[in-house]
Amino acid sequence: MRTTIILLILILTAQVFSQKSTISIETNKNLEFLGYIIEQGDPMGNDKNHPISAIINTYPENKNNETLFKLFDLASDLDYSTLTHLMYFLPELPLDKNFRISNELASNLGFKSKSEQKKLNEIVIELNNFFDESNFEIIWKELSPYRKDITSFLQINRPESMVFEYMETFYQYKYKYYRILPIMTLWPAGFGIRDVELNSAIFVMGPLNINYDFNDEDSFNNLTIHEFGHSFVNHVVLKNKKQLQETKHLFVPIKESMIKQGYSNWNTCMIEHFVRAGEVIIRRLMGDNKQGEELLNEYAKNRNFVYLKNIVDHLSYYHLKKKYSYDVAVKLTLDNLSKVKN
Repeated sequence: MRTTIILLILILTAQVFSQKSTISIETNKNLEFLGYIIEQGDPMGNDKNHPISAIINTYPENKNNETLFKLFDLASDLDYSTLTHLMYFLPELPLDKNFRISNELASNLGFKSKSEQKKLNEIVIELNNFFDESNFEIIWKELSPYRKDITSFLQINRPESMVFEYMETFYQYKYKYYRILPIMTLWPAGFGIRDVELNSAIFVMGPLNINYDFNDEDSFNNLTIHEFGHSFVNHVVLKNKKQLQETKHLFVPIKESMIKQGYSNWNTCMIEHFVRAGEVIIRRLMGDNKQGEELLNEYAKNRNFVYLKNIVDHLSYYHLKKKYSYDVAVKLTLDNLSKVKN
């Protein structure tokens, strides 16, 4: 009887992983608007004569908008990842004037207390106000033909399904939907989002180079593994509160360089280490040892991810050799890291 149950579980697991996931290229008005807001305060330096630049700068007076300044002030202590998550999970702008964000969503975004949730709602109100005042609806519509061209190009040139299969094999989880959201108003950057309700992994993708250039196959493939990696990694790492606290002292020697890269606390820094470790190991699993070693050297030596080799070695040992689940391998790797002296 026990053997029969085990076989049934294995068959059901195999069936789940054999089902094809949907890989799509989609647009998102809220995130395009976030890119527009960032561009007002921190321009990327794209060619001003580029036709997309001309549309984005249709209303130069928006750079001096008082609501925009109020928004910058309210959100000054929030990182771009938090803002990206907020814009993704909000209903599409413009919102009803009486809209208020739910306590559940606020909590999921890290706003736990009543005062924090009050501030979040103030941010949302000003986002909605600036959307109206900036005439972004007009900008959004005028960008439509360029957005269509970009999504069509990425649909044709998207990473092969094999890349996603290797990620699923390594992380031992399968998403039903993999959604890539190209945002032309954003500077070259990427963000990963996990939508539990829709069983979706989301890659928010800025241009791969300046001047709204999305044509860079190597960067596209590398960012795909990295940003979708966040959907597999973040919640697993954050479950290990005890281990993260015990290793927190390791942030001190690399804090300055991490903050410059946008990783302002130890939890975020550790998430980035594990995501990058996944990149290295997945490249190895794909048979591309050279690329894996190049990534390891680039991150460890040039980006100061000094604990990366330790994490790669122990994840490989616990997860690939000892066959522990990814969750257990992360916990054991963090346990080992707590023994490192800074």
